[in-house]
Amino acid sequence: MNRIFCFKRYGLLMKRQYVENATLYRWSVLVLILSVPFLNWLFIDWNSVSSLGSGNGSREVIFVISCAIFPVIFGGTFFENIASKYKGMSYFSLPVSVPERLTAAFSYTMILFPAACFTLFSVCDAFSIWLYNTKFDTDYVSFVTYLDFELVYLIVTMISMFVLGSFMFGKISIVKTGAVLAILFGLFQGLIKLIYPLIIRDEIKNVEFDSLMFKSEAGIWEWVQVETFFSHSWYFIAPLCWIVLYFKLKEREV
Repeated sequence: MNRIFCFKRYGLLMKRQYVENATLYRWSVLVLILSVPFLNWLFIDWNSVSSLGSGNGSREVIFVISCAIFPVIFGGTFFENIASKYKGMSYFSLPVSVPERLTAAFSYTMILFPAACFTLFSVCDAFSIWLYNTKFDTDYVSFVTYLDFELVYLIVTMISMFVLGSFMFGKISIVKTGAVLAILFGLFQGLIKLIYPLIIRDEIKNVEFDSLMFKSEAGIWEWVQVETFFSHSWYFIAPLCWIVLYFKLKEREV
């Protein structure tokens, strides 16, 4: 197989992917279109003047469900079909290179569907804010203005892990991936609790990824932010998932 990336083959693969999964994609978009407005109606208290306040949490919940959970579910089922022998052979017998397969998967799971989720959320959020501000004469702004890099990148990381899981585990991959991640998270958290006391000699407790509680000179337990490798180690997970997926695709290449 020619390993040079070809945009024509990539386009044909994207088209084939859509044709084979058109029903699933259409239903996914339909569920999205129906769900996001419903979530705005469900979680926003239209009788309270403070329902859209930053501390209320209603829009945070809507954003997480719309722009995190939905894309994670979509990404977590992307490669499930190739778990079957027939569809797996059909997929890997296509005359396309691994970079083209990887880019097509990235395009659907990390760009197209998340973009659709974010666009619909933004439109519904803007409309809800307009209705709310008109009703209560308030000046709330779009939730998009509150987004930061870490929240967006956390979503990117979660999608990446579940896309890899859909390839590794096949059927019911979302459940299997979730279970594996829960175990790994527990092990990693335990490792941090073991290592931090070796690095910081003071008496400490309640160790987290980027913070810990230690006893001050006055004998008071206080939370302190700590910048270590563990604080930012999760930044490497998303690119690592796609690197692993590349080599896994390469192993199955015909």
